[in-house]
Amino acid sequence: MLPTDLRALLQLYEVTDAGLVAELEDAARGSKGQSWWAQYSDVVSPQYALYLGYEGSADMIRMYNPTILPGLVQTEDYATALLSALGPESLLRQQVDLRLSRHLLSLTEHPRTNLRVLPFSAGAHFSVATPFILLSFRDDDDLLYVEGPGGGLSSRDDLALMARYQECFEEISAIAYEGDRMTDLLGAVRGSLDNS
Repeated sequence: MLPTDLRALLQLYEVTDAGLVAELEDAARGSKGQSWWAQYSDVVSPQYALYLGYEGSADMIRMYNPTILPGLVQTEDYATALLSALGPESLLRQQVDLRLSRHLLSLTEHPRTNLRVLPFSAGAHFSVATPFILLSFRDDDDLLYVEGPGGGLSSRDDLALMARYQECFEEISAIAYEGDRMTDLLGAVRGSLDNS
């Protein structure tokens, strides 16, 4: 059942308890059998599992990360180096495998993928230090996932916060480098690292 269909039924039957509505919406999204990440249950928190469910059903994913490559584009070596500092070694392999299961091998060559780099010269903006992900759905409202220790999925009721992050994404997308300009910037950065 689509979430919008479920909401219509809940309105028809006058179900207004916010907690129950949220629980039923989550069940509707996850009602397609066992999730692909079930094998990683040791390293997937309930909140992250909820995010993965949304990510899997999103029509569009817009990500911004100011400090590290987003998980969807990380290589095995990059993910291993990053995750080795974040948790116990006994779970490292499983965490890396989970990350690579989400990695699309030819992501940058996919016609619907647009990769951009925001140069330091762009200056400060609303989310200068906070990674975030905007998930868009064909049959539902957008969702915001703010990463970090206090982060998580936003409430769909916080329209002002959602709008602020959507505006921020549009602003940084407009000034970010893409195509040849991005490639030239990355080449210059790599060259400066090779020379140091």
